[in-house]
Amino acid sequence: MWCTAGTELSEIQRQIDSLPMKTDPQSVGQLLALRRDLLFLEFDVAIRHSVSDTFLATGNVSAFKVFVVALSNVICCLKMIGKGFYSK
Repeated sequence: MWCTAGTELSEIQRQIDSLPMKTDPQSVGQLLALRRDLLFLEFDVAIRHSVSDTFLATGNVSAFKVFVVALSNVICCLKMIGKGFYSK
């Protein structure tokens, strides 16, 4: 499902408002960190399966293997960058 930025921000605000301690920066930070991790997971699943399925469907096994290794490295780097950025 595609969402607009406004819809996404409204959903985040709704989730913050439903927190038991919605004014606690730690609680809000944890919520945002979980949403970030979920975003990376959704990206990983969507890209990994659609591209790898395409390589396998066309019989390009070598490209599939290279892609899987490269994507794993990219996702790992994105997670480390995100955690470093958000933990400050």
